[in-house]
Amino acid sequence: MSKLQQLRLAGADGLSGTLPATWGAGRGLAGLQQLTLTVSNFKGSIPDSWISGPGFSNLQFLSLYNVKITGTLPNVTPRLPSLQSLYLNGNPGLTGTLQHGCVCVGQYS
Repeated sequence: MSKLQQLRLAGADGLSGTLPATWGAGRGLAGLQQLTLTVSNFKGSIPDSWISGPGFSNLQFLSLYNVKITGTLPNVTPRLPSLQSLYLNGNPGLTGTLQHGCVCVGQYS
């Protein structure tokens, strides 16, 4: 799946559990440029491997709108150098500060 460029699971409220840490840990999704997981029942925090692992090194667009994630927003700026768009609205349990270089889209607290 290293050639997969877009993965969209929008309106997938049947999906539940935690966000898969393995997606960011290996190089299987290294070609992924767009990841959209919206309106689902995932729980927990954004896995550190998504930010620090090699799996999302080419990620340009990340949307986790209304996914019910919680925890502290990781520092994405230096670790995801290709990231251009980040959508996190609809996750009231997510806290933290957007680092320099990030643009806030929608409502974020």
